[in-house]
Amino acid sequence: EKQYTSEIVANIRKKYPGLTGENIKIGIIDSCIDNTHDDLIGSIKKTVSFISKNNKSNVVYSNHGTQVAGIISAKDNDFGIIGIAPKAEIYSLVAIHSNGIGEIEDVCSALRWCIENKMDVINLSFSTKISNPELESLVNEAYKQNTIIVASYNNKKNVSSFPAEYDNVIGVKTNNKSWFDFNNNVVYAPGKSITTIDKGGYEYVEGNSMAAACVTGFAAIVKEDCNKKSINFSNSYFIKQIEG
Repeated sequence: EKQYTSEIVANIRKKYPGLTGENIKIGIIDSCIDNTHDDLIGSIKKTVSFISKNNKSNVVYSNHGTQVAGIISAKDNDFGIIGIAPKAEIYSLVAIHSNGIGEIEDVCSALRWCIENKMDVINLSFSTKISNPELESLVNEAYKQNTIIVASYNNKKNVSSFPAEYDNVIGVKTNNKSWFDFNNNVVYAPGKSITTIDKGGYEYVEGNSMAAACVTGFAAIVKEDCNKKSINFSNSYFIKQIEG
């Protein structure tokens, strides 16, 4: 059985042949990723839960984290699907409950962990309507460390979306193409794909969360390319690759 390769993966591979996200550390702040999934086994280096102790269950699954992880880094192993950066090191940082709701404090704790552990890319496939000073300050701290922070916009029109709207974050919405667009400080990316779900399955998904995952995977490829060529990796350099 041949593995499913999305058009965006094929296009990135054409442009960056041989790059797989190797040695690039990606923090996925989300619901828990299923690290027993055959397409993710070995990619998930660590699972850390930041969900406040007052929540009854510490590790929660809701498919969302696993869907995001599959788009970013499902393995190149002759079955299932292939992610954009199949050799990236993924850290499952659990801050979102199984009902899709999370506390800002838990997200901030996960971001602090990303800064301390020097993640190269951070994926935030969620949004809040209200800006939070601690969230903004942690995002800025990560940015100063040359970490790329990718966040999805809310799907509703005219609703504020943080952290996507912060200056140092790459905010993402969907387009219907197999490459990226950039305008008005927003990256538009493919948000439709088949991806991994909990308990070993696969499903078709679409939305800004998945588009953000797509941008995160691409950021890992560009970062690997920069490391090989001794180019300084930054938001502005990354946006140039998106426009190119």
